[in-house]
Amino acid sequence: ESLATPSGGTTPVRSVPVSAVARSRKIAVGASAIAVILAVIVIATLFPRGSDVALDPNHVVVAVFRNATGDPSLDQLGERMGHWITQGVQQAALPVTPWTQALQSWEYVRTEADAGRVRDPLRALAKETGAGIAVSGAVYFVEGDSIEVQVEVTDATRGAPLSTVEPLRAPRTSKSALITNTQQRVVVSLSANLDETFDGVWDVISDPPTFEAYQAYRQGWARQSAGDNVGAAPLYRRAAELDTAWASPLIRLAVVLNNLGNVPERDSVLRILRGYENSLSAYEAAELGSYRAIYSGDIEGRVAHLRRAVELAPRSPSVYNLSNDLGGSLNRPREGLELLRTVDPEHGWARELVWYGFVNLSEIPAKTHDLENRKAQYTVVSCLSETSIQARISSS
Repeated sequence: ESLATPSGGTTPVRSVPVSAVARSRKIAVGASAIAVILAVIVIATLFPRGSDVALDPNHVVVAVFRNATGDPSLDQLGERMGHWITQGVQQAALPVTPWTQALQSWEYVRTEADAGRVRDPLRALAKETGAGIAVSGAVYFVEGDSIEVQVEVTDATRGAPLSTVEPLRAPRTSKSALITNTQQRVVVSLSANLDETFDGVWDVISDPPTFEAYQAYRQGWARQSAGDNVGAAPLYRRAAELDTAWASPLIRLAVVLNNLGNVPERDSVLRILRGYENSLSAYEAAELGSYRAIYSGDIEGRVAHLRRAVELAPRSPSVYNLSNDLGGSLNRPREGLELLRTVDPEHGWARELVWYGFVNLSEIPAKTHDLENRKAQYTVVSCLSETSIQARISSS
């Protein structure tokens, strides 16, 4: 109509029949439709089918491990590895994509990647399954005919590593044992990372232990947090026996023995821990150093080690210990309060230990008879949730 009608004082050179305008409009609409279809095709090739699926940060998917040995006879090892790890995650009661679905999704993603339509297969697998955690890995030959498995646990929501599992090796004739050992290490790594009690701690400790050792340690922690040091001690001992390379159960065992007043056995455990000093992570070394210092009466040394531990793991239970020592032993309640305010009393370890913080920090003003410290005390109490306080008061 616009083309057929004079506009702006300009007379058309010739009249344009309405039928011609309609035909040109159809051509334009057809071209637009083709452009839209082409755009959809381009987008579909760049992103997998599940690109609009929100990733669940607590859900796990396991990929087929890549065979990097160059030996086709080991192709099935990567699939067995993925299947076995998936079963282990299921047995640990963690949300995981069933292996049949994971395998089907992985085969689709690999096909798309081979065709150049997917740039990041692991990210695409996460989107296909909605899993926020992706486990992948590769199998290599090392030292002759031995096999090494390297594992990656990835936070698919951020595209960043979630935890580290040290490479595992075994003779080629011991493939089944290697698969089982890999399963154990991956499952405990996932369990600890998804357990909010250890939020911010597991990524700064040494290589994950076996799953049985982790379970005993976790049970010991629960007993200790409830104030049952007697019940916690044998569980920590059991964890140390199940994985003799893991220092954390021995560190906790020394703590509960000290709480029980069993100084000779505590010192015996501390002597055993000297043999672990070269294998401790920086966090474990700082934690152990803080206990050695307090047992020898060196409060300044204790605080220095705890500051290092908090620096390495700002969400760890070391925050509680440091705030308590600052407010109590060093009479610096405001600094202790400032640190305590960084902790959510309804999250992770704080939910289990909030009763201790309530009692110990509320004793600070009684020692100083200082009005400002008394005000700090009430602020400390107000930091703790009413639900937690009422629950603790009722139980005591």
